Amino acid sequence: MAATSRPHQQDRTWIKRAAGFATVTNAYKNTLTDANRLAWEMAARFIIVHDNIGRTHTMPGRNYFIATNTKLTTIGSALNLVPPATTSVSGVSNVTASATAPGTITVVITPTMLGVNEKYWIAANGPRPLGAQKVPESARLIAAEPASALPINLATVWLINYGPLVANTAIWIQVRVINTVTGITSPYFPARTIVT
Repeated sequence: MAATSRPHQQDRTWIKRAAGFATVTNAYKNTLTDANRLAWEMAARFIIVHDNIGRTHTMPGRNYFIATNTKLTTIGSALNLVPPATTSVSGVSNVTASATAPGTITVVITPTMLGVNEKYWIAANGPRPLGAQKVPESARLIAAEPASALPINLATVWLINYGPLVANTAIWIQVRVINTVTGITSPYFPARTIVT
């Protein structure tokens, strides 16, 4: 039997990110001044990146500009043509999730207060077998919500991205904080729950 795929509904975030990436790379080539490019190069020297095997390195200014602004355009914020003056952002200290088929996913996040211009960046992975204990490496952005939205019910965006909830499967929700002006994000904080 041939595998079937759902319509491109589930790829909305990917399409949005791809469009944002095109906008951002175009802005880097055609909008930034030489002084802006140099500022991004200088700022990138202080950004430490970890690769898949644990090595650390810095990134080129172009990559820093593109990574920062692709995040911003994905959540509907404006491009940031100058590098962020600060690299600090609130962090997530706890995430709890519960899910009930056919359609309730409740997420509670600590802290419940965020800084100015900050939102929760909520990503998820499709349903996993119950035995899957490891946090999946890639997660799809499904919501960017202000702290005032807590607790958050992700059932509608889950349905759009992954289809109906299925009982006796595991889902991973990963939350981080994003500054909607600078594009700076905190590390992800994962939560696993079983759909009942």
